[in-house]
Amino acid sequence: GLGILDCLMNIQAVVVERRAARPLMSGFHGLYSLGCIVGAAGFSALLSAGLPPLAATLVVVAAIAAAGSAGARELSTVTLDAKAVSAGGIRTVELQQVERAQTINAFGIVLDPGPLINLAAQISAARGKLAAAHAAAALARSEAARATHLYGNHHNISQAAFQAAQAHLQV
Repeated sequence: GLGILDCLMNIQAVVVERRAARPLMSGFHGLYSLGCIVGAAGFSALLSAGLPPLAATLVVVAAIAAAGSAGARELSTVTLDAKAVSAGGIRTVELQQVERAQTINAFGIVLDPGPLINLAAQISAARGKLAAAHAAAALARSEAARATHLYGNHHNISQAAFQAAQAHLQV
């Protein structure tokens, strides 16, 4: 998997760092991260330009192969003695033949998430409007109850204010 690739890249980086006799590892890690960002941006640009995913993948593979072959002349061979192999816990085993799992031909459709995201936003907006309507209704009930109490208590508010509070309750 990718863990083996990461391990091998770090081993190569250690060899280069030792030959240079100065710290380089943080720079390697930084450039690896930059490469991931540039690769993701480039692939996104290819897809945005209308290339199908397979074609975009082939373009990226070709670019990586070209860069790799250009830099391959600079790579050194790593040779480990028996002590280093033992200390690293490295072991080699003979490959065994295994039966391949049965393959199944299938059909799939990639869904555009845009309409689903739009519906989710509409539902969220509707929930917000409903909460606002509940709050407005609660406020109208509270104002109507207060107006009823004040109007019934020796007309401490005008009849117009009382009727306005009742009208807000009806809406």
